[in-house]
Amino acid sequence: MEIEKNLLNALRQSMPKPIADRVIEADSNLSFDLGIDSLGLMTLSVNIENAYAINLVDHVEALMTVKSVSELQTLIHSVL
Repeated sequence: MEIEKNLLNALRQSMPKPIADRVIEADSNLSFDLGIDSLGLMTLSVNIENAYAINLVDHVEALMTVKSVSELQTLIHSVL
């Protein structure tokens, strides 16, 4: 699965600065591989809303269960 540019940008903006240049793959774990914690996940949701012009308010529970980049991309497409 190819990761969309909008999602890559949103992820990079949400990752801690010391690892923001790490390779992001579809199976990358948001927490373990990309260092996105609970605060980072909230930042990521705002970045995704801005990048895709969508509202994730009704999908917070689903967002909290997402573990990988591919799962996140699937969630985004279900909202679009």
